[in-house]
Amino acid sequence: DLIFTGYDRHPDMIGKVLLLKSDSSGNEKWRTGYSFDQTSEGQKVIPTEDSGFIISGYSYNPGDDYSGNAIIIKTDTGGSIQWHRTAGHPEYMDGYGSVTIAPDGNFVFGYAHAVSQGPPYPVPYSYCKIKFIKYDQNGDTIWEKLYGKPYQLNMLRNIITLHDGSFVAVGYANSDTLTGPMQGWLFKINQYGDSIWYRDYRHYQEPSILDYLYDVYETSDHGLIACGESSRAEPGPDAVQRMWVLKLDSAGCAEPGCDSTVWIDETGGGEAWMRGELEVWPN
Repeated sequence: DLIFTGYDRHPDMIGKVLLLKSDSSGNEKWRTGYSFDQTSEGQKVIPTEDSGFIISGYSYNPGDDYSGNAIIIKTDTGGSIQWHRTAGHPEYMDGYGSVTIAPDGNFVFGYAHAVSQGPPYPVPYSYCKIKFIKYDQNGDTIWEKLYGKPYQLNMLRNIITLHDGSFVAVGYANSDTLTGPMQGWLFKINQYGDSIWYRDYRHYQEPSILDYLYDVYETSDHGLIACGESSRAEPGPDAVQRMWVLKLDSAGCAEPGCDSTVWIDETGGGEAWMRGELEVWPN
């Protein structure tokens, strides 16, 4: 059988998460929807050990630039909700959510968590850090951790479980300001949520390039392969959208020698809200 998630949008623009099950030929067996008083979208679904399903997605209020939270839904085998959780800042726009199943059968949920609206205000994009939450099978929090430097347009698009029980997330972020280039990223954590490494990726080293990574997969040699798109932000004959594929080693390196696991960001003297901050990560 096959299981699908997405969304079913009504004429009043209030959509709901859709869960649909079919046989192997695509013939529908059943469908159900979940509404949470906001437009909600399912973006990933995985079968669970108890024959149910875990869904990750996003909810927001149409027309409200500052709304948006990541959501996670656990259902039984027939699609009935057993529990759901909403994650994110109550006043700022958070990023999409993605979930994976840990080797112990619990769930690791990741998303871009808004920490500030950021200057200039107002703009419809928050400054977000990456956040991971581990839930047990009843939806109770085991641990939650917030990581790294905040970026505007920071989005986590998927998270997967690796052969050694660690996790890798993939996404993209604005590297500087809303007018700056976009870059893809990968982030690896261990089973306890400790950060192992974080890497940024650019296809072209030009300020007008928009690079996005959407998905990642572990290869048979325990390396990684990631995919997305690369395009130019400026209109013209060279504004071509290209498929982007990266083959990486287990440390996230595209070339030998990229094995440093220490990243230091010292900020100060810029905007007042960032002055005096020092972060050292991973670990």
